[in-house]
Amino acid sequence: MHDLDFGEVYQRLTLSRPNCEGMDDLHLQNGILYHFNALCIPKGERVGLIRDAHPSDIFGHFVVGKIIYDLQRYVYWTKMQEQVAKYIRGILYIA
Repeated sequence: MHDLDFGEVYQRLTLSRPNCEGMDDLHLQNGILYHFNALCIPKGERVGLIRDAHPSDIFGHFVVGKIIYDLQRYVYWTKMQEQVAKYIRGILYIA
C-alpha cells in the first residue's frame, strides 16, 4: 500500500509488528487494513466515497454531519470531517 496515511502502518502490520506505538486501533484482516471495524480508505478513493454518500448539492453544508456519520459506520481515514466539509463547499477535488 503506497498511501501516505496508511502505507507505513500497513507495512509494519504486514511485518508482524502489531504492538507499534499508536497502532492499537488498527489491524489487518485478510490483508485489508481496518481501524476498529471500519475499512481504512487510501487517499485516492476518498472523494468517490464522499460523492456517493452525498445525496445532492441542494442540501449543502446541512448534510455534512449525516455524511460523516454514514461514512464512519463503514470506513475510516484521518481528517474525514474536514475533507467532507471541503467537498461539500466545493473546495476539495482530489483525484
